[in-house]
Amino acid sequence: MARDKKTFGAAAAIAKNAIPEPEDRANLVIARYEAVDNSQNSIKANQLLVEPHECKLWDRHNRNYDRLNEINCRGLIDSFISSGRQETPAWVRRVSANGPVKYEIIAGARRFWTVNWLRKNNYRNFRFFIEVREMANEEAFRLSNLENLDRADISDYERALDYRDALDFYYNGKQSEMANRLKKTESWVSRYLTLAQLPEQIANAYADWNHLKKDHAKELLRILSDDALRPKMLQLATDLDAKHRNDEIHKHKLMSGAEVFKCLKSVGKSASTKFSSGPIRSYGPKGSPHFDLQRSTRTGLSLFVPKKSGADIDDLMVSFRKCLEEYYRS
Repeated sequence: MARDKKTFGAAAAIAKNAIPEPEDRANLVIARYEAVDNSQNSIKANQLLVEPHECKLWDRHNRNYDRLNEINCRGLIDSFISSGRQETPAWVRRVSANGPVKYEIIAGARRFWTVNWLRKNNYRNFRFFIEVREMANEEAFRLSNLENLDRADISDYERALDYRDALDFYYNGKQSEMANRLKKTESWVSRYLTLAQLPEQIANAYADWNHLKKDHAKELLRILSDDALRPKMLQLATDLDAKHRNDEIHKHKLMSGAEVFKCLKSVGKSASTKFSSGPIRSYGPKGSPHFDLQRSTRTGLSLFVPKKSGADIDDLMVSFRKCLEEYYRS
């Protein structure tokens, strides 16, 4: 350990004296770190510093790269500038085809975006820190999932879409097999797969995909399943997406996830209150109904069945079924 510290100190001293003093302080920090790296064998054999253009994202990576921006990557940007380097390597595998791209990024999309942003914004000496691994697609999916599982910056929805695709790609549609490989319960996997049923148009209604939670899915899907309400909700989602984009441009406060969820749910409010209190309608022959619907709310039905209606059990069941169908349809 003492020898390593001595070597590191000597290398740092050499680097400090050997490197011309750059005008940009951040570039100086980066240059010194890179000189230290080049003067000692501190990086593992399978870890490299490469140019960003030598890498591309894996087609099945679990990030929505297009939604990365300076705001949601600000913490990473500041961390890179502060330390003068990317501390944690991205996981990549080699690309077999010849060409300028040599590596495929399995995990590390935000780090890749951040390095590219820094190089475009006066930090040209930043290079992309990678760790090269050999892995098949299913293993790449599991490693990517493991690496991002506890990260708060990846949304439930992004993870849900990743699981949905992986279910067919690697596990023949078998949730039990997928849950076993991920070492999770089937119900845990199922909640994500339910969330993945939401169209991206709904996810974009949220200013940040992190605001869309697994618990939102069931209620939103219930409304979307109604043919009359679906177009209204999708149009509202499109309008909310446009509002967020405009608010970002003008630095206005964005709606919270709870506010967006409430707004989207309002589409189904009129349907859920279609029946009001009091006698609503009768079922059975006109003038001699089998029973009356007295009250209908989201929590249940109240019926009045007169003893002397003349209806037998079969008649009542036919009318009751019709009543239930109308209730659940609405």
